[in-house]
Amino acid sequence: MRVDDEIKYQIGLTLIDGVGDIIAKKLLIDLLSDNEMHIDAIVESLSWGFSKVANELLQAEFKGIILSLPGKIYKKNV
Repeated sequence: MRVDDEIKYQIGLTLIDGVGDIIAKKLLIDLLSDNEMHIDAIVESLSWGFSKVANELLQAEFKGIILSLPGKIYKKNV
């Protein structure tokens, strides 16, 4: 069991495959709903690692959910 899975188990969260990814995407989209943000500000706001944020942004961009602007700025595609 990974450390983060062990912590979830200890605090009583049910581990369901895919649910964490859905929550991560929702948090990211909610964050970008109100304004454009630089990737560093997103990393700081979500307290995720840079690679996780970059991966989630890229996946959302491929799906047309968000737009990538010059200068590593991202916004929700409305």
